[in-house]
Amino acid sequence: MLKLNNKGEWGFRVMAFFCCVFVIMLLIVVGKISNISKKLSNNTVSETKKEEKQITNNELKTKEYQILENDVKQATVEYINKYYSDLGEDEIITITVKNMLKEEMLKTSLVNNIKCSGYGKYKNTKEIIVNSYIKCKNKYTTVGYEKIFDNE
Repeated sequence: MLKLNNKGEWGFRVMAFFCCVFVIMLLIVVGKISNISKKLSNNTVSETKKEEKQITNNELKTKEYQILENDVKQATVEYINKYYSDLGEDEIITITVKNMLKEEMLKTSLVNNIKCSGYGKYKNTKEIIVNSYIKCKNKYTTVGYEKIFDNE
């Protein structure tokens, strides 16, 4: 059995020394873990802010394209009213952006100096449905866009 203060065996002072070393090491490890968690949370916050900025920029860009989509939709209705006033039920008409520009029903097909092409689709079913689809190089394409209807 170990006895305190016997030579050649563990004494109270040695045990106290090792306990102090252990406590100091434990404090150092806890401090390092705390610093690492702070850095990780700061990185997460800064990445979140970057993502929010990116989403805001993408929303602005998307709004600009949506404005053109809306203009194409309005020009489609104007074109139909001018040239297809006697459409029957179950008819679908597709009008290209090129034709809308030619007839001056659409002012421009540029978004941020990028030329866009596309078309408007007019469906006269039980109710009238008008959709517009644009493609602006590799920057933006409306969901549902089909190249077959566009004469870029």
